[in-house]
Amino acid sequence: MGSEWHTAPPPSTRVTIVGRTGSGKSSALLSLFAERYPRVVVLDHLGTQWPAWKGAQVVYRFGDAVRWLRTTAPKARRWRLVCCFPQESEDVTQLFQLLAPDPRQGGGFPKALGGVALVSDELVKVAHTSCPAIIRDAWSNGRHVGLTILGATQRPSQVARIVTASTEWLGVCQQHEPLDMEVVAAYLSPAAMREVEQLPRFGLVLYNTSTGRGMVLHSPAQGQYVQVRELGAPEPPRKPRPKTKPVPPGGAGASD
Repeated sequence: MGSEWHTAPPPSTRVTIVGRTGSGKSSALLSLFAERYPRVVVLDHLGTQWPAWKGAQVVYRFGDAVRWLRTTAPKARRWRLVCCFPQESEDVTQLFQLLAPDPRQGGGFPKALGGVALVSDELVKVAHTSCPAIIRDAWSNGRHVGLTILGATQRPSQVARIVTASTEWLGVCQQHEPLDMEVVAAYLSPAAMREVEQLPRFGLVLYNTSTGRGMVLHSPAQGQYVQVRELGAPEPPRKPRPKTKPVPPGGAGASD
């Protein structure tokens, strides 16, 4: 787990962090994942937190995003583009068409740049259960063009099924809504669920749904995380018992 966590991020992955309001979802999304990617597009409907991200370029229309991506992004090794688009607007749809095109039509924009991470810190506003197909398809088609998707939500029960079903790293902060706990329980091991039920404020269970392994993280300060336990680690191999010579009847000193 340690070596897996500290290596460079894979070309394309799916991350979902869930938890109640004020549980630290956005901080975890930023500190544990978004900061690790060199090229990041953030979809921020409220425009309150992400525009303050250090070094971020902020745009309010899709046309401005395209111009910046075509002129500046190819020249920079690391960049952050924050798109403050209205919820369910044509700008949002066009952004998904750009970042997750049909793989049969060619490589796509993310692949040409060597991979791009898309961030949404409230998935219900983007990938809700009745969202357009172009958005749902990004969670599957995006893999073929190098698109990583990092998302967070208070209500996983109201997010399109493809989002949770394709999630590789599931992060769970404090959560109390029964319907949402049911969604989480469908993907976590019983041991991981027990850890979720005991989380302190800003604590996080980070679980890999592919390997069944994970970790419990506590946050002593905002944006800082300390691993306190590992989940699903294989048990250490048992030492073989030493071979003993058979004892003849009558004890060790008996003779024939």
